[in-house]
Amino acid sequence: RRWPPGQGGAARAILPGDRRGRAAALAMRQKDRNGDRRLSPEEFAGAEPGEDEEASAELGVTEQEKLDFEELDTDADGCLDFEELAEWESGRFHTLAALNSLFATADADEDNYLTADELENSRQTIAGTEAQYHLMEWAEHHEL
Repeated sequence: RRWPPGQGGAARAILPGDRRGRAAALAMRQKDRNGDRRLSPEEFAGAEPGEDEEASAELGVTEQEKLDFEELDTDADGCLDFEELAEWESGRFHTLAALNSLFATADADEDNYLTADELENSRQTIAGTEAQYHLMEWAEHHEL
């Protein structure tokens, strides 16, 4: 199950478009070793700029990086293009993962809506999760 249902346009605004684009452009320049404007799994998980390719290859790609890469690779072509990378660099990927986890934990009736009662009943489970930090930030930012 995905949150938010539908296209999730509001969630795209985690970073404004111009900042989101700049962050993705910088990451693409730093990680795209072969200059094809697409990132392989190894480039995505790669070493810091300036580290040689052999050292990076020795580190390998972790299972979590593989899973993240597969989820980001929405067209399943085995590479991340600019838009796919922008989901990661903007923070949207992690925010949606936290919200998916929140819904999996708290949406007791599985109707894709969270009620105050559902949140209250799952507060102990939510405590300390990424979702809790997003909820706290939103409450503070929006004075909820």
